[in-house]
Amino acid sequence: LVGTVTVTYGSSGYVNVTYNVSDPYVIQSTHVYAGYTMFPRIGNKFTVAPGQYTNVGPYTGPIYVIAHAVVGLPDPNFP
Repeated sequence: LVGTVTVTYGSSGYVNVTYNVSDPYVIQSTHVYAGYTMFPRIGNKFTVAPGQYTNVGPYTGPIYVIAHAVVGLPDPNFP
């Protein structure tokens, strides 16, 4: 466990995702999906590939959210 994710879905219909990472970890990249289906679609196929997420807000009603992060440790030998 390297941290947590906080998801806020307000009355405006937009989703805000905050990544909370513990020391000494650092976030290298993030991807977020929000939508009406459990998994995002590319064409007629579902995908869970992080680089393939798209988001079209604002939303109304119940939605699904997927938050993905690539997390690493800083290199102590890199100045």
